[in-house]
Amino acid sequence: MNLLKKLIFVFLIISCCCSQHGSTAAVEDEKSAEDEPLDGGFGTNITWWNLDEGLDHCNTTTKPMMMIIHKTWCPACNTLKECFINSTLIQELSQFFTMVNVMDQEVPESEALAPDGHYFPRILFLTYDGQVVVDLQNPEAGKNYLYYYFTSKAVEVSMAKAIRLFYNIVEEKTNEL
Repeated sequence: MNLLKKLIFVFLIISCCCSQHGSTAAVEDEKSAEDEPLDGGFGTNITWWNLDEGLDHCNTTTKPMMMIIHKTWCPACNTLKECFINSTLIQELSQFFTMVNVMDQEVPESEALAPDGHYFPRILFLTYDGQVVVDLQNPEAGKNYLYYYFTSKAVEVSMAKAIRLFYNIVEEKTNEL
């Protein structure tokens, strides 16, 4: 029953976020990227890059990318921002990634950046050469909206999985008693 409640809650948030029509959304979308700080409200304790500079940084450093795709008018996106601001673990783990913040009109129409749809917010993990790793998904997600995150814990778990994958970290099992 608890899972059903969570799924309904997620569906309602996404429906509200994705079906937002009206002047507020249109006006916010028309804002220039220069009007918003680079962190986009996700916190200044993380080093953020825009998409073009982030891709260049990844190619130079071979660091993987963690990309946040969101809209400023989206209530679910604002909830995700609080997860980033309030989690010191997310902030610490971010050092292992080129953190890219893509918002509003900066969001590319690329199908590669929407493996299961064009909804907001999405968190994607990419290789240093810009390939989306589709297997790195929200561990709390249902069948739909696999890249939609709504808790700090889910973001932290995915970041840890991504670090193990990208940096070839293997857990050794011991036979200790």
